[in-house]
Amino acid sequence: MKFASKSDRGRWKRLSFERGRRREYRSQLKKMRARQREFSRFITVSAPKRFLLERGDSHSNLTSSLEALRTRLRKGDGKVLIDFSRTVMIYPGGGLLFYAELLRLQGLFPGATFRCRKSRSDRVNQVLQYLGVFKIFNYRSNVVPRRSDVVSWRHASADAIDCTGAGQMIEAYSSLSQPITKLLFKAASEAISNAVTHAYDAPRDDGLPTPNGKRWWMFCREFENKFYMSVCDLGVGIPRTLTVKNPDEIVRKIINNISGGRLPNDAQLILGAMEYARTRTNRPNQGKGLLDLRRIIERIGKGKLHVFSNKGCVTFDAEVGYRSFNYERSIKGTLIVWSVPLSLELDSNED
Repeated sequence: MKFASKSDRGRWKRLSFERGRRREYRSQLKKMRARQREFSRFITVSAPKRFLLERGDSHSNLTSSLEALRTRLRKGDGKVLIDFSRTVMIYPGGGLLFYAELLRLQGLFPGATFRCRKSRSDRVNQVLQYLGVFKIFNYRSNVVPRRSDVVSWRHASADAIDCTGAGQMIEAYSSLSQPITKLLFKAASEAISNAVTHAYDAPRDDGLPTPNGKRWWMFCREFENKFYMSVCDLGVGIPRTLTVKNPDEIVRKIINNISGGRLPNDAQLILGAMEYARTRTNRPNQGKGLLDLRRIIERIGKGKLHVFSNKGCVTFDAEVGYRSFNYERSIKGTLIVWSVPLSLELDSNED
């Protein structure tokens, strides 16, 4: 009996290895082509490069993507693919607006099929996995969220003025001092109360059915020695509720003192709401309009507040004061974002 030489055995081993690689390649190619055939039946909506609202170009890209998604579903396109391949960063504010809109559309169109294409960024994929976005798209990912700037995200949502979940979420961050935690909770409570009490009193005018309930959504996150907190509703927006629910003298004050005698834009109406209007909730520790939203920024003397509503945005900085911007596209709702340093302390007697 003749035995194979050492060189022959080595050659056969290499051939076997190459055959295995070719089989694996053909298997992967088959799966890829099957996915391509499946996705060819889907309408693709490209996600923005950055989920960010503070910059004009990013604001336009995000709101355009959301409008494209609403339009496709409104036209009856029951299969939609969100392409995250270009996305490199998800920020708390823009990320929350997308997350809230996605959940709203999923509820309005239970028969629609949502799929996604993952990002080239491992950090973005970790965020999508950690927040359950991949699950919404029925996308099975092997990504394990490990980054500290990913696992620090937390979220809450409800359709009533029940701030229990929001309070528990804020208290879970041990890096926050008790006085700052208390101020953050007051700010979040006022934003949630405004959302439930005022935001859904009229149709949203986006061509879609009005959902049941008055839902709000909330994100928190630690990042680069700052704490971010965002509260969002998908109602009619502060500019519309202000002109309907407040006395004529409030609007006259805005026209005389803010808009220079001209019809105010959305940003000017938001600023007027922060300066002049008061809520009518008749609830304890509430009724200060949007003043409580900026209170924490004033007390610590650091950080920023962004109030986005429809086409307008007002920022408040304790050192700079107010700045306002009006964008071309509407976010169709209200989004409030606080950012405060983690390194500061307040006197425990201050509240």
